[in-house]
Amino acid sequence: MKPLTNHLKASLLGCFLLLLFSIPCLAQPGSKSSSATLWGNLKPGPHRTGYKTIFTHDLSRAAIMDAASPEPNSGHNPGRQMQLNVWYPARAGAKARPMRYAEYVHLLAQALNFKELDKQKGVTIFVRNASGLGGSANALEARLPDLMQMEAAAIKDAPAASGRFPLVVFPEYRAPATNSILCEYLASHGFVVASAMMKGTFDLDYDTGLTGMETQIQDLQFIIGLLRTWPNVDGERLGLMGVGVAANACLGVQMRNPLIDAVVSLDGGIISPSEDGTLKRTPYFDPAAVRTPILAIYAPHPSLIPDLLNQYKYSDRYVVHFPKMSEFHFLNYGMLETFVPGVIGRAPGDTKTGFEWAGRYVLHFLKAQLEGAPASREFLERSPAANQVPGGVVVASKKPGLKAPPTLAELKAMIRRKGVQSVVSLFRQLRQDDPQPFSHEQFLALTNWLTFVSDDPGNKIRKELALLRVESYPQSSRAHFSLAGQAMQMNDRELAKKHFNEALRLLESDADPALDAATRKRIEQVSRQNLTGKE
Repeated sequence: MKPLTNHLKASLLGCFLLLLFSIPCLAQPGSKSSSATLWGNLKPGPHRTGYKTIFTHDLSRAAIMDAASPEPNSGHNPGRQMQLNVWYPARAGAKARPMRYAEYVHLLAQALNFKELDKQKGVTIFVRNASGLGGSANALEARLPDLMQMEAAAIKDAPAASGRFPLVVFPEYRAPATNSILCEYLASHGFVVASAMMKGTFDLDYDTGLTGMETQIQDLQFIIGLLRTWPNVDGERLGLMGVGVAANACLGVQMRNPLIDAVVSLDGGIISPSEDGTLKRTPYFDPAAVRTPILAIYAPHPSLIPDLLNQYKYSDRYVVHFPKMSEFHFLNYGMLETFVPGVIGRAPGDTKTGFEWAGRYVLHFLKAQLEGAPASREFLERSPAANQVPGGVVVASKKPGLKAPPTLAELKAMIRRKGVQSVVSLFRQLRQDDPQPFSHEQFLALTNWLTFVSDDPGNKIRKELALLRVESYPQSSRAHFSLAGQAMQMNDRELAKKHFNEALRLLESDADPALDAATRKRIEQVSRQNLTGKE
């Protein structure tokens, strides 16, 4: 018998998903379960929670070699391994037993090898990860038997509830063992939540830096593309959520994918200078492209700078600070601390209460943005005290977004239909509230478009844009250099001389991250050459 082709496997996967959502409903199980202990005081929504693991491959990329099984796969490469963990609103049954927490832990062993489930390997990974974050492996192993037998809330492979629900994609380093509680909670309130383990580009270990972030962005896009085809997913209502660098990857997706309606940062990441610096190096980085609301949850950390959120000025930013939490306690560890004290090191406070309130803020944010729920909008607008949050647990604020300017595509359409003066007029209106309504990237993209695609006789449109750019960024060496170049094209040597000089004067002190060594050298050489007439 011939092996199945990748295309046939993909077709069978689609059929299987449709079958999953057409299984008749089972009877309702008993309402009491020890999953309530894992959830603490979080109240379930109107749905029971279903859970499904999907073992699939991204056929557009190569498979990651499993270090534990280094033998080549007979010359056949099935594609990048994608273990997807999906929680969804379900119709549960009396005979359906909720999962044990151990089942999430065991799945850690199947990040690459889908054929065999090595349960002990999963346990080893779970313990190693917790101890790597500062916990005691001995203490965790001593309490592990009881922890592993605790009931989760999800029912494996339960038939889905009728209806179409918003999709939330929540990548996590050791999913599903580290983020299952919040995912179950959201699913009970009417969300399909999908998570995949964060993996490296060429091997299992996540590689920090630019390649790792780009790989994670591709993983997120793959998950979105696959799950938007699910019959119970409303593909027009999409949210992304991540802890640490995963939140940066979520923003990276939103910058290039306007389908995203909400972004949640569960600490670190988008307000971390190092991870923000990596995001700035991605090819689609443009803060002006972030128009979707952001919920930024964070705990005290010396390297975090909340003001980094200010660059996303067209986004409504909900900032929620937890003074007695730490980054990874917003994951399952915040709740597990109750059962395994010091699971990831000394707790900074009551992490159970912190986890519960973080979960509530996430729920209301997603319901407000993806469902338009008035009660959730009111929750976000009220003070923590008005929401009955215990004193000292939460400090919350909101930074309303400015009126967003047109997108790049819309600006091109304006120039085509009404001429550049329509853009100049709009620029003047927007500048009443926003000193820099168009980004460097927009100016550069429009200039390149006019150079290579559209007609611009005599460089008149490009000159107008270059003038607007200098007006917006008077301290930018790049802006003055661009205007000087346009002036040279129009044989306006006086204007060119003025702005070549400004470009040189500002070059040394300009902290623009786009000014790498090569760009600085080019600006200096070209400017001096045009000012002196010498090579």
